[in-house]
Amino acid sequence: MKLEQKRRDNVYGWMPELAKTDIGDAQINLSFGATQLLQEQIHLQQIKDTYPYARIFGCSTAGEICGTQVTDDSIVLTAIKLNTHNSKM
Repeated sequence: MKLEQKRRDNVYGWMPELAKTDIGDAQINLSFGATQLLQEQIHLQQIKDTYPYARIFGCSTAGEICGTQVTDDSIVLTAIKLNTHNSKM
């Protein structure tokens, strides 16, 4: 399994940039954020464009957690790529 987290706010935009992803073929995307940012369709479209194969789950929050930081007025996404090969034991 591989994970990557990105955060977006109105000052810095997406950090790190959405275009720079190691797991663009992730299957799951957890996106949590401030209501006013989640209502802007451009942000959801950017997430869909970056992770086109991912199912998106999420909701609005009163504070977003990214790594060890808690912020307000942002969107935090966690992209998850599951191992897709069968391992033999």
